[in-house]
Amino acid sequence: MWCRSLSSRALVVYGKIAGMNESTGGDGEAAPGFTQEQHQDLVDAINQRMPFGKFEGTHLIDLPEPYLVWFKQQGFPQGKLGRQMALVYEIKLNGLESTFRPLLAGT
Repeated sequence: MWCRSLSSRALVVYGKIAGMNESTGGDGEAAPGFTQEQHQDLVDAINQRMPFGKFEGTHLIDLPEPYLVWFKQQGFPQGKLGRQMALVYEIKLNGLESTFRPLLAGT
């Protein structure tokens, strides 16, 4: 299961993203303390493609960090896309792309 390979730092970031404090490893699809819905939100964000702009069609996880930093400073879009971009920003900010990349479909 993907969760076994998560570092404790990754789980803390995962918890922060999910609106929780922290978690430790586990065997299930979703980390302990996280619902399947929260896990699915993370998977959806990793697999979401940018729907507009210079990077249209690019997976959010593959967006350049400066692009996400600019959105962080200017304000992420409203709604689900904005929440997903904020989540990916946190992943990139903490250098965890390689930890969450296995959630990308087709890898």
